[in-house]
Amino acid sequence: MAKFGLNTKGTLGIPILPSFSSWLQNQKLDEIWLRVQGGTISQKEYESDWQDGHIQAWADLYAANPTVKLVFVANLNDTAENSLKLYNRFLAKGCKFEFIELGNEQYQSKYRLSKDLPEVTLKTREMSPEKYLALCQEFLPKFNGSTIVVQLAPNKNKNIDEYYNHWNRTILNATNQIPEINYSMHVYANAGFRWELVEEVQEVIKSKFLAVTEFGAADAADGEQDNLTEEQFIAMTQVVAERLSEELREQDIVFDQVLWNPWGVPSISFEDGDLTAKGRAVFDAFNEPFEEPEIPEVLEPVLVGVVPDAKGSFVMWGFTWLTFSDGESLRIRTRFGPRPFGSEDIGKTKAELKNNI
Repeated sequence: MAKFGLNTKGTLGIPILPSFSSWLQNQKLDEIWLRVQGGTISQKEYESDWQDGHIQAWADLYAANPTVKLVFVANLNDTAENSLKLYNRFLAKGCKFEFIELGNEQYQSKYRLSKDLPEVTLKTREMSPEKYLALCQEFLPKFNGSTIVVQLAPNKNKNIDEYYNHWNRTILNATNQIPEINYSMHVYANAGFRWELVEEVQEVIKSKFLAVTEFGAADAADGEQDNLTEEQFIAMTQVVAERLSEELREQDIVFDQVLWNPWGVPSISFEDGDLTAKGRAVFDAFNEPFEEPEIPEVLEPVLVGVVPDAKGSFVMWGFTWLTFSDGESLRIRTRFGPRPFGSEDIGKTKAELKNNI
């Protein structure tokens, strides 16, 4: 089964961290992955937006929860130097990152068509797979020695697939031979995702991991949740979660979108710090129910046989063989007991027979 994680929305998610940390401490998990700057916000927040208190809040959660695995998302609109500076500020507080993801959804049309949005800047407008690779080349030397994740585009069974297929071929051809580079993909149910793509990518990347760094029914950031009731949203999300749990391998990782938002359908409630119905649905899809290990009951041996030996009898001054359920046999001189042993003693423990032994 794939590893499970959650998107946590950068500085926006800071208020939920204390209650989320308390919730984590009450769970019996082997590990849980957290994409720190999860989503579009990763391309709108810069190193200068992260106050020391924000980073300390993450450091506190990380220190209190040894099961947590952190993921860093580089803002391609910022400089590589600033991304490294932010990364090192986290490290200085004791955080450790499992991998670094370069950007977020730069394959989307808003970047290719240079739409007027905060996450689309001079650095990321007129985007193409070739330009994306050039941007990655700026960041790779700064994070030398780290595990890197680059983006693959989804298939949606729509006209956009021609461009997305070109994106994927270009990225894979340029990077698959580089050992430290792995891949990410986003899966949303309402986008008509072509599920065969998952296996196709897995066959190309072999033992490398595929991180589905966002999945859900629809992306709240694009307003795609607006026409769904909460019940519809939960049902759609659960279907995607269950399908991903079947398609992904043990080395792969999947991240629910999203842990908490002030809008949409989050996975945890800010009010009580516990999973929502949607959160429980995705959590259960990727986490086997924890079962306390069965501790075998230790039974004290009991008397199962009373047999006089050849030279004795049940009467005083005789000898008797006592056989217990653990296989032990004792030869007892019955004159030392207050009474002979008999069939009425069968089933008694040694403690119960101590006055006679």
